[in-house]
Amino acid sequence: MSRATSWVFIAATAAALATGVRAQQRPAGFATSTTAVVVDVVVRDARGAPILDLKPSDFELLEDDVRQQVTSVELIAPGRPGRAAGGPPRGAQPSPAAPQPGVEPSPAGAGAAAGDAAASTGPTLIALAFHRLSAESRTLAWRAARSYVDGEIAPDDHAGVFVVDTRLQTLQAFTADREKLAAAVERAATTQTTTFARMPMLSGSYGDASPDVSPTAGAESHGRPTNDSGFQARPRMANDPGASRGGERQMFEMAERMENAYEEMMRDRNGHLETAALTALASGMAGLPGRKTVVFFSEGLSIPAAIEPKFRAVIETANRSNVTFYAIDAKGLRVHSEQAATARGLAAIRGVGDDDPARVEDNDKRRSRTSELERNEFLLRKDPAASLGILARETGGFLIDNTNDLASAFQRIDADRRFHYLLTYTPRNTLQDGTFRRIAVKVKRRGADVRARSGYAALPSLGAIPVLRFESNALSALARSPRPTEIALRGAAFDFPEPDGRTRVALFVTLPGSGVAYFVDDNKTSYQTHFTILARVVDEAGETVRKGSQPYRLTGPAASVHVARQGDILFYRQPALDPGRYQVEYALYDELSGQAGTGT
Repeated sequence: MSRATSWVFIAATAAALATGVRAQQRPAGFATSTTAVVVDVVVRDARGAPILDLKPSDFELLEDDVRQQVTSVELIAPGRPGRAAGGPPRGAQPSPAAPQPGVEPSPAGAGAAAGDAAASTGPTLIALAFHRLSAESRTLAWRAARSYVDGEIAPDDHAGVFVVDTRLQTLQAFTADREKLAAAVERAATTQTTTFARMPMLSGSYGDASPDVSPTAGAESHGRPTNDSGFQARPRMANDPGASRGGERQMFEMAERMENAYEEMMRDRNGHLETAALTALASGMAGLPGRKTVVFFSEGLSIPAAIEPKFRAVIETANRSNVTFYAIDAKGLRVHSEQAATARGLAAIRGVGDDDPARVEDNDKRRSRTSELERNEFLLRKDPAASLGILARETGGFLIDNTNDLASAFQRIDADRRFHYLLTYTPRNTLQDGTFRRIAVKVKRRGADVRARSGYAALPSLGAIPVLRFESNALSALARSPRPTEIALRGAAFDFPEPDGRTRVALFVTLPGSGVAYFVDDNKTSYQTHFTILARVVDEAGETVRKGSQPYRLTGPAASVHVARQGDILFYRQPALDPGRYQVEYALYDELSGQAGTGT
């Protein structure tokens, strides 16, 4: 991880008091476990119409299967003031607690008229995000987006247009200006994005053997038989009866390895870029209160095993920021099933369709079981109904696929945005231990369809800065009181003023190699570590303005584990800060021993 990309940069709001990093007392109430959770809940009847007459007693909310006391239920509906369907217990005082990630503090005076709260929520946001679409998909997405821009936009609606490619490109910042939005949608529909193309050499020689090749002929391929299992047997060896000359099988295997290696690298690359863009989009919308919406036009996401933690971070960031994703499979109505393509890919892994059992057994011996399982998992997630469906469902939205009428889908999305309930509760489990808390909402109405976000990570608030899953335990260590000191850490910060008035800070955290645990496998062939170091910079208001972290998965031969224990472990970052007074806090959490260390 490079120094430049390892820090999450947001605007610092500290006043210009002094240059450099200076120690300060921790603000009172900065780390607290008393929080209120606000959950957006969409309730529809069997016909898809919103249900607007529910009372607090009609709702049941569970966190990790434990029933919670709902203190406030507010109906959000257009053209009418909100109605407080409930309030906090009589005599309850507003909590001074800072909000927890993924949760918002209880509104002041939650038992007052909800119309006042509705009036103070500010503008509503909707982001139109176009993700690496083919020419045909861009046309369908354009029609759907124009149906929104040309329709009835509420006065407080602000929309933005973005392209998710090798970076997050802003075509139009959030605005209520229809002309600007229409122009940005036109640009999105005509912007050619980068696509993952198979290697031309292999596509010409062996391309039609790929499970990704459609049975439909096209410019890139003659297609494949519709009854093809997806597996193409390797040519027989030269000493087999009827084998071809010139080591054709070896040449086939070489080409197969090249294509597989290229495909794997491109999957990881695309996954890193896509998840980074989506995390930035969700975290950037966190600044405003209320429900935020992302309409995500895509043909599917790349989620190999290495990208799974970052994909989960997208969902957790969206839930913390109260952002709901609505995924639209922009390919529209498909001629051939994506499930059939997945089945062909799974068949290709196992060699289904080969008429020579001996060769299937030989293939199994040569293949790595680990890579086979990883490939199997990737194929199952590759189907847009899986990848896009998970993103939408776990953030409280839904997936629209297998239809060319994407414009009507916007009506369903708009209904969710304008007709929903806000449920507020204080969790019975008040620990900020970094665990994921599952949320389930039920209503006492027969045939009702209820949708809400899947849960939240119990972590201290970092404002708009996204939190990755591997950082949760280190952040929790900083939130504990007293802070843990089982592992001895040393930290130092040195400031270097720059010509633009900002200060570059060199931040070091060190510890002896003997301070963490080492796992040696049963065969005593190798060792590994599993710990994370995190540092954050806090301003005078108690807000985190910079954060950096690094997971350490060190490995080596078991015979050298004593050498690793004798060395030092170094964590180094160099963030840039505006003039002000800051406090640097750092933590290490060791997954193997369950111990932690902190410092300031």
